[in-house]
Amino acid sequence: MRKFILLFVSLLIVVYSFGQTNLLSSSGNVGIGTTSPIGNLEIANSLGAKLSLSTNGLNGSAASPLLPSIDFLGFQDGNRARISAVEKTYNTYGSKLSFFVNDGTSATNLKERLTILQNGYVGIGVENPFQKLQVEGNVLMDVYNNIGNEGGLFFRKEFSQTGKYNLSILAYDHCNGGGSPDGLTISGFDGVSFSTGSNDRNERMRIAYNGNIGIGTTDPIEKIHVKGNLLLDAYNCDGVENGIFFRKDFSKSGKYNLSILTYDHCNGGASPDGLTISGCDGISFSTGSNDRNERMRIAQNGNVGIGTTTPVFLLDVAGTMRAEEVKVEARTADFVFQDDYQLKDLSEVEEFITTNKHLPDIPSAKQMEENGVGLAEMNKLLLQKVEELTLYVIDLKKTNEKQQKQIDKLLVENEKK
Repeated sequence: MRKFILLFVSLLIVVYSFGQTNLLSSSGNVGIGTTSPIGNLEIANSLGAKLSLSTNGLNGSAASPLLPSIDFLGFQDGNRARISAVEKTYNTYGSKLSFFVNDGTSATNLKERLTILQNGYVGIGVENPFQKLQVEGNVLMDVYNNIGNEGGLFFRKEFSQTGKYNLSILAYDHCNGGGSPDGLTISGFDGVSFSTGSNDRNERMRIAYNGNIGIGTTDPIEKIHVKGNLLLDAYNCDGVENGIFFRKDFSKSGKYNLSILTYDHCNGGASPDGLTISGCDGISFSTGSNDRNERMRIAQNGNVGIGTTTPVFLLDVAGTMRAEEVKVEARTADFVFQDDYQLKDLSEVEEFITTNKHLPDIPSAKQMEENGVGLAEMNKLLLQKVEELTLYVIDLKKTNEKQQKQIDKLLVENEKK
């Protein structure tokens, strides 16, 4: 009896001592470390409360690890969600924290939606992420605000106040003129713009809402609109096609319907057709099916060649040329009709022809073959010879008339006898 009384008194002391800081109230709230719990369960500790869910020091198997979990129950005590700490590797300290939600198909069909691995990798929609953050599926980040300050999605590297946009993607605030020094601006209203700058927002390129691309302009009016100088460097020495190609209706059979090429001078690279622009060779125009057949060239010295790649005159045509009319600016040969012009005697002309086998002042056949014929000069020389011939005919006519008079006089005198 004395032992029973002693045990009862001890229990009262323990209960009384426990009741000073712990409470099971009539409302159903439970307090641990507090006599006034504000929820169904409150754990209070001045040094920081801690709730531990343990496996009592036990470990599961590799196939069935123990899973300390917190379940959130709903209708008919069905699992609505769960937070679980899973042993990542059997019988080690590694773990994985998983968040499950019910997909609504049954009372117990929980799906893992978010995972944090022991290495800090976070997966959303994926159970074993391979990066710091891995998302399986679409991501929507709604960052709209109406306060006129920076608003957007920021991916920043080595963030600081002086270089806070070393790497950034911004959604520009159009409400109150908010801006950002640099980055990528994406807007369904303005399109996509690329900006750089230190403190001011300097837009460098834009893809407008209609698909036009502007470089140096925020209002491109064509598919590609460049405001400023344009340098397209396509030089290399690999001996194959390389350059700047503007092609229309590309196909294997007509792959250069419209093209501008920078010709490869290193290893004889070629292209079937197009316009070749080179500071070394000038500008050449080519056509062909598979081989490059140059048709015309404007050389670096300004000479134009048709049918030749080495024009030596301002216009050098290797082949036949047809024209309805050709106008040549040249001096005439009217000096032949001047009083002081010394017309050669026909005997002198005959002697020159006998010796040289061509007319005086006219190039020989050999000279024409070697040097060509200057059209203006030849026209002048031919006209000179026609005018000289005219003078010879006039002189011959005068001689004939004089002789005819003498003949007529002799005939009259002869009839009188």
